Amino acid sequence: MALKDYSDEFRADAVALYESTPGATYKGIAADLGVSRGSLREWVLRARARRGEEPAGPTTSSATGRARPPTGASDEAAQRIAQLEARVRELEVIGLNRAGYYKWRASAGNRAASQAADAALAEQIRLVHADFDGCPVPETGAEGPDLVF
Repeated sequence: MALKDYSDEFRADAVALYESTPGATYKGIAADLGVSRGSLREWVLRARARRGEEPAGPTTSSATGRARPPTGASDEAAQRIAQLEARVRELEVIGLNRAGYYKWRASAGNRAASQAADAALAEQIRLVHADFDGCPVPETGAEGPDLVF
């Protein structure tokens, strides 16, 4: 695989996106931007070093590799974090990415309009069938035999 050369502006924007997104992971942001997780991590660490900050990242439990809740977090917060981590794993298994979620969320109005149109059509169909006498084909009389179903 060829090495890609990203502009300083792109790198700065990627770092800003990572740092401004609550609960962001290197993996998630890198996938959204189409870069490798390692590249994004390196850009973030370099930016923090330039600002004189300590390299801060999610603290993980060495046994599980999962993010630990902040010290002093309540049991309720720890349970919520565990639930969200489980949900993220489920979404990764089915291949749902962040962009797909936002596209789905943005189309909520279109889905609601479509459901309303479907409901109106279903009501029209119900009205037509309410008047239906049970004979799908009119009786023909002299032109041919009576069709009864």
